[in-house]
Amino acid sequence: MGPKDLDDLLNKRPFRSFRIHMTNGLVFDIRHPDQCTVTGYSARIVVPKGPLLAEELRGKTVICSLVHITHIVIELDES
Repeated sequence: MGPKDLDDLLNKRPFRSFRIHMTNGLVFDIRHPDQCTVTGYSARIVVPKGPLLAEELRGKTVICSLVHITHIVIELDES
């Protein structure tokens, strides 16, 4: 996953939600383009507060290396 690939997903209009899968098993749902920014070869992901998320990540910003993204699933089911 290159920085342009992720940046293109974030800037696509209309924006479509997507899920990032990492090599360590973490999964991040990106439901708004402001939730993630691409900085060189990393991504800054703001993890929303929510009861279904790991407690240590709720409301935090996580910096992930793009080389550790295994795949992305586009357009999450919003129901």
